[in-house]
Amino acid sequence: SSVMYLRLTVLLLLFNRVLFDRLAVLFTVLGVLGVAGGSVWVLLGQRKLEAGQEREAASNKNPLQISTAFVFATLFVGILMATRAAFEWFGTAGLYILAGIMGLVDVDPFILGLTQTSNAGDLVAAAAAAIVVATASNNLAKAGYATFFGGWPLGRYAAIALAAMSGLSLLALWVL
Repeated sequence: SSVMYLRLTVLLLLFNRVLFDRLAVLFTVLGVLGVAGGSVWVLLGQRKLEAGQEREAASNKNPLQISTAFVFATLFVGILMATRAAFEWFGTAGLYILAGIMGLVDVDPFILGLTQTSNAGDLVAAAAAAIVVATASNNLAKAGYATFFGGWPLGRYAAIALAAMSGLSLLALWVL
């Protein structure tokens, strides 16, 4: 979840320098804070594992399969159309609502769509705020997933950390 901020910073650098300039410091700070906090959590968890608890093996799938790429491309085009329609029909409020919804699923296609917007001042400000809303929503969704799948005893730590990251993101909207 913390690497999401660093990954998005790189995507913004590659696809929209104006959005990068607005969000790079915020996303770098959030990414570094999250990675540092996650590292401490992992180190503390590692000590518990060394004390005798077993770890479940994770299964990995190849994310570069053609079916995965096709699904991503289809999602990207659909989300790009929805983003433009939301902004044209409902203005910035529609864009922010869509950002909150998209954060529940996958932020990458939504944010890549926003990087294709005009570099005009009003659109950039709205796009930057929508990106922050989407990342905050995504972290809240992950907090819910952690609690649901990990149960309250384990998931609460992740939920608290992810909710804090969301709160810090949303606080930054006053600066943007």
